[in-house]
Amino acid sequence: MIIQAKKTDGFSSNVAIQIRNGLDWIFERPKTELQGLKNPAFQAKIEEIRALRTVYGASNLVVKVYHVTNGDRSSLSPEYLEEAKVLQDKYCGLGFDSFVFAQLGAHELIEVLNEGAKAKRTINLALPILYDINRASVMEFSQGDTKSFVCTVAGAELAKAAATTPRILSST
Repeated sequence: MIIQAKKTDGFSSNVAIQIRNGLDWIFERPKTELQGLKNPAFQAKIEEIRALRTVYGASNLVVKVYHVTNGDRSSLSPEYLEEAKVLQDKYCGLGFDSFVFAQLGAHELIEVLNEGAKAKRTINLALPILYDINRASVMEFSQGDTKSFVCTVAGAELAKAAATTPRILSST
């Protein structure tokens, strides 16, 4: 994920051109030209992304590029839309699993925040497990900090769980 955030009230076509130029540096410029970059942090990120492309292959990379402002995505200028299309068309053809160039305005940023709040919701229910002593009907898995519990539950109980209103966990 690559994000270009600007504290502006709109989406400038010049920024779309700058984003395309940055992507050219990341994905297309020869390694010898990187040494001439005056921005060591950007140079390090380019090298990091190129290493990922080498390890996983371009066809396994999902590239998402976001232009973020305080503006309104619904009022993109024709010039901006043209530049966005050029950028999208160019990088869709470079062999990535997928490539997306999207804009996030104030409304979309609020939606992203709301999605984060939804992720903090929880449902605390006691679900009766259908247990069969003759076969493995309860299994526990752990990988790192993630723990999973797989079991058999009646469909009617799952329907009750789906209909339950979740409560929001506090962030403290």
